[in-house]
Amino acid sequence: MPVAASGPLTVELRLGSGQCVTKGCVQAQAAYTSYYTDADYPVTKVLREPVYVEVRMLGRTDPNIALILGHCWATSSPHPFSTPQWDLLVDG
Repeated sequence: MPVAASGPLTVELRLGSGQCVTKGCVQAQAAYTSYYTDADYPVTKVLREPVYVEVRMLGRTDPNIALILGHCWATSSPHPFSTPQWDLLVDG
């Protein structure tokens, strides 16, 4: 398959911060109504508390490119391979 355009891809990851405030609200939908900003970091969560993450490609020019996440984890430091690690997504 030919490449439509060569060049770098930018991947953006955002944490949903929306909260249910009305009766009948679905948390998984409300979470994506707003996102944490740089000023909110570091974001602290309790183990087993859901984390709502949006990952998307920006500036994509080739409609055949797909983003597939296989294994995502969190650490208590900015270094991705530090321990301990907590799985967020396995066999995505």
